[in-house]
Amino acid sequence: MAKLGFTGTATIFDGERGFCNAFSDEHDISKLTEGLGSEFPIYIEYKPYSCARPIHNAIDCALEIRKQLDEPIEAIESIAFRRHPAWAHYHQNARPATYHEAQVSLPYSVAVALVEGDALPPQYSDEKLKDPAILRLSDMVTIEADESLPRGVSCHMTATTKSGRSHTSQIDHPLGSIERPMPAERANFKMHMLGDPVIGESAVGKLVELVNKIETVGNIADVLKATQPAT
Repeated sequence: MAKLGFTGTATIFDGERGFCNAFSDEHDISKLTEGLGSEFPIYIEYKPYSCARPIHNAIDCALEIRKQLDEPIEAIESIAFRRHPAWAHYHQNARPATYHEAQVSLPYSVAVALVEGDALPPQYSDEKLKDPAILRLSDMVTIEADESLPRGVSCHMTATTKSGRSHTSQIDHPLGSIERPMPAERANFKMHMLGDPVIGESAVGKLVELVNKIETVGNIADVLKATQPAT
């Protein structure tokens, strides 16, 4: 906008009625330009799974344990979670009846991730909500609070099989976070999975291409046009 000549008040940040005075009695205006031109922080997170973000750590735990297992998923006979007290008492419904209930269910999301290897819209379908193999795992999930966990969304999972073997995983930063960026391949996969049925594979491919070079797009209308079904 500035490049095109759009202007505004010169004291938007430090003026008497500016941003800083509006939100704090004390401020250090120099922080606004600290590292300007040399540091470029991008605080953007992505959701790899189609459910409440605080559940993603638990799904990451489940998928990690799924990779560890050298026994069938059916061999699992107990699933124990330890969550930070900030979230330990949420998302406990083991038998969600609807798509949206399932999206805020840790037991179900973990169970379907163990069985299916993912937690995207197909995994939250009415058919999956009634799957005996998924419900068996969901019903065995227990959740306890653990103050020793470092972050509010931290999760520790232990899955024990009938042979007596235990598999554990602890995730403090979920996939897609600043600390654990989501690979471009996963982002593109999710985009195609969601978009292909709506506008077609080729249109989604064009849209992804434009978004990946958004800073060079001369007219935002080109991006909007790319959201239309391919003809």
